[in-house]
Amino acid sequence: MASPASKNHKSRNSKSKHSLKELKALGQQLLSSRSHVNNLPILLNFISPKFPPQYVLESVLSLQSFFTRRGN
Repeated sequence: MASPASKNHKSRNSKSKHSLKELKALGQQLLSSRSHVNNLPILLNFISPKFPPQYVLESVLSLQSFFTRRGN
């Protein structure tokens, strides 16, 4: 019988619970309003070799836009 911790670890390594379309929406929300700052950790999680390149690219572009826009 697997422990709860190992079950949780397996579910995190499985396919992402967000689609690419949802990921793009998270980035747009982040750029449109500071009230969506909670999207930052979600986008940061996608910068990992375990995700497809499209997901990583979308996350990096959204985060780059967020941090460069907020600097002005």
